[in-house]
Amino acid sequence: MNPAFLEPIQSGNTAKVASAIESDHSLAVCRDEQNVSALLWSVYAGHGAVRNLLAAKLSSWQIPLDVFEAAATGDQVRLHAILSKSACATSAYSGYRWTAPHLTAAFGTPLSVATLIFWGRRSTQFHKTSGGISQCMRR
Repeated sequence: MNPAFLEPIQSGNTAKVASAIESDHSLAVCRDEQNVSALLWSVYAGHGAVRNLLAAKLSSWQIPLDVFEAAATGDQVRLHAILSKSACATSAYSGYRWTAPHLTAAFGTPLSVATLIFWGRRSTQFHKTSGGISQCMRR
């Protein structure tokens, strides 16, 4: 991720972020060397306006959020879409070694916490009844 783009995200300069992504849409989906997205950086920095701008742009461009972005922003629709395909996503780690439940507990909503607990329990039940360690547990 270009430091010149990361700085306005971290400082909460919504106008500068908006201008940058309008002139170069690829900035909205860029990631740093640890695969952390611009959207997650805005969440980590605590700048709701920047987060909302980036989430709205990604949505309008039909770019789906990953499980970590959905958890951190409390996007219930996207969480259900991801977890209904693979409940194992509840145990995956982000580039900064956070799981989706960690992110939603720190930044998301109570409803997204409940969603991840529900799907995490389903994933655990699958592991117990499948007679061994599933693919997602070996990653």
